[in-house]
Amino acid sequence: MNSIVRFGILLVAMSLVGSCTGPIPQAEIPTSLPAPETRSPQGDPTATPPPASHETSVPTVVPEANPEATLPSAALAVCTRSAQVESQDLGLAFVADWDGDWEIYTIQADGAGLFRLTDNKTSEADPQWSPSGDRIAFVMDFTANPRLYISTPDGSGGEFVGSDIEVSSGLTWSPLGDQVAFRSVDDLYAVDVATGLEVNLTRLTPFAPGDPGFSFDGQLVAFGANTLQDVEPNLRLLTVRADGTDLKELEFALGDVLSHMWHPSANKILLSSSSHTEGFELYVVSLDGSITNVRSASDYSPSLPAWSPDGTMIAYHAWDSPPSIEGPARHSLRVAVDKTGIDIPVLKPPEDPQGELIIARFSWGPDSRHIAYTARNVVEGGDTLNLYVLDICEGTTVMVAQDIASQFGTPSWRPLP
Repeated sequence: MNSIVRFGILLVAMSLVGSCTGPIPQAEIPTSLPAPETRSPQGDPTATPPPASHETSVPTVVPEANPEATLPSAALAVCTRSAQVESQDLGLAFVADWDGDWEIYTIQADGAGLFRLTDNKTSEADPQWSPSGDRIAFVMDFTANPRLYISTPDGSGGEFVGSDIEVSSGLTWSPLGDQVAFRSVDDLYAVDVATGLEVNLTRLTPFAPGDPGFSFDGQLVAFGANTLQDVEPNLRLLTVRADGTDLKELEFALGDVLSHMWHPSANKILLSSSSHTEGFELYVVSLDGSITNVRSASDYSPSLPAWSPDGTMIAYHAWDSPPSIEGPARHSLRVAVDKTGIDIPVLKPPEDPQGELIIARFSWGPDSRHIAYTARNVVEGGDTLNLYVLDICEGTTVMVAQDIASQFGTPSWRPLP
């Protein structure tokens, strides 16, 4: 692969796993830790986002060329069954700057029912539905005083949770809905949403942590860390218990860990990795260090792999043609079924070889049939994205919102009842 392209992708990965201002010396992870440091909330702030009182309109900017969905065959088991839910019964939360600052919106997967959750003079970010679907966590006042805020979906009630620790990125709920974890500059925190008590998960590490992810049972938190050895990045994968104890590095002979995701019902982690010898690869690693290579059908930089909620499929981002610093960017989205040899494209760029498709982020719907993704607005050519929903069985893609904020490109799905 072109070394310039690989270095650029590594820079993106470094931004995902954290950054620091200078090299971090080599150090061993402590094998035992003192009692976790906790912080109590400091009173109840009075500022709350006013509830939205009406639906709002989507901007009318139309992209020059829409991505083209392909029609998968019955090779995918989910497509041999009747649809569990219709798209109008699925919902998403996302961020858009349509009124001069970033606000939180929700919308149905068919593009109807757009609702503005926040309406104020500050910028909000990173909305995440709770596992029960009755709350949405997000970052209030992201650009000035970023704090964790949890609201009802209709905006009728909400509150700041925790103390005054700034939230940088990676907001994520525990599977039980009792904790929210996030990255705050140089550390990771887990907050009890009922009491506001915070645990610093990484206070004794010499590493700059990346965004956290809870295991399926909520007992463990995985995160990437960048040791910045000399000039080359060194992106490693670590786990810690949700109470801040038992910090470990997962030992395996892979390259730089670019992204990671827990299996929805087992203690194994799907990750993308890059090395000078192997290039970009997808792996499944277990906590005992065993590794399985997920052989992708794409030869062009497979990345950002994600388990389907039912744990049977892996979606991943790939280039439709060799990455190049010249010519149009042509991304694709593929779905693989482990140990079956099934690996099919579900989203491809326009047929015109000069047509672009730049996929920023994607996420599985709770029915394991729909995928929401954001793609660069090719008309505007700036830092805006369009939000789409893809039905991988019907082979249809629908634009549900235009010109949304590119800094928060991963939409959050409302869980099924």
